[in-house]
Amino acid sequence: RAGFDVTRVVDAGALFVVARANATTADQLPLAYSAERLEASEQTAAWVSVRLQSYANLSKLSYLLAQRGGSAELTAALVRTVAFPSFVTHLVETCANFVEQLVAQGQLEQAVAVTLAVASGPHPSELRQEFRTFAERLGAAPEALAATH
Repeated sequence: RAGFDVTRVVDAGALFVVARANATTADQLPLAYSAERLEASEQTAAWVSVRLQSYANLSKLSYLLAQRGGSAELTAALVRTVAFPSFVTHLVETCANFVEQLVAQGQLEQAVAVTLAVASGPHPSELRQEFRTFAERLGAAPEALAATH
């Protein structure tokens, strides 16, 4: 970002950049930061940060699933991760892959747990409804489905 000097870059699955403001004044920059300039002004630094952390966590869990296969521990970690806002496309791809793998391994109860977690999470209502329907098709108990509303 203009007006900052990068002091450190760390690539640990997610890219982190540490920077300090330099002596450049706002009137010398091509465009000073303004929330009004953003297409989606609700996408603050905190909004992005939470989703980047979720992205990193989902990517790590996806890697572990590919390396080790499904397990109760991995499913529990995924359920905790989807309790936070995520980038929708990455969330859907990761969770659908998890459910597919768990079903293929005969771990239907864990697959249902993943679908119910997404259906209960802080995600767009259409996505929650899709995963609620997915859970129902996998045989989720009616009381578990009712708890996702």
